[in-house]
Amino acid sequence: MERRTSGSGAQIRTLLATVTVTVAAAALAGCAAGAATAGPGGQPTPTTRHTPAKTPTPTGTPTALPKASCGRASTHGLNTATQVLSADKGSLTCFQAAARACKTASLAVTEMGVDTGTNHVFAIEPGGKGCAVTDLSQGYSANFGGSHSKIGTTQCTVATVTGGGVTLACGGEKVLIPATVTRL
Repeated sequence: MERRTSGSGAQIRTLLATVTVTVAAAALAGCAAGAATAGPGGQPTPTTRHTPAKTPTPTGTPTALPKASCGRASTHGLNTATQVLSADKGSLTCFQAAARACKTASLAVTEMGVDTGTNHVFAIEPGGKGCAVTDLSQGYSANFGGSHSKIGTTQCTVATVTGGGVTLACGGEKVLIPATVTRL
């Protein structure tokens, strides 16, 4: 003989099934978070946490811009008529002297917009054909809590060094790193 359950019996089964699923989900979440689980006699049994192995960074791919040996400067644009708005004392002279002698040195230049821009490190690397310079660059945004792009690399050469500054040939474009801060 089959017994029919009333509506309240079906509601109780649904409630029990919901409670069972909720308890099981909470137990799994606790295990995933590294919480202790109950062992025999209700005593906590330690769990081990899984720590994923760190992926090594490929050699030659920087994850952060290096500190510049000559110092820092800032501008609103890098081009053949760059105007430096501010610079660490002696940073532009240091870079100019290193470019003239083709000696190892670097200069950090921040190209600022309103809320985005690009940080550059121009690194002089003597020893090759001509005077090689690497432009490491990383875009940034101040929007939505700030962010940084991946670091890009452009190969340059020192085109000229004059009293007015250092002109670099970078990817088919000329870029002036002035010898002095522009007085506005």
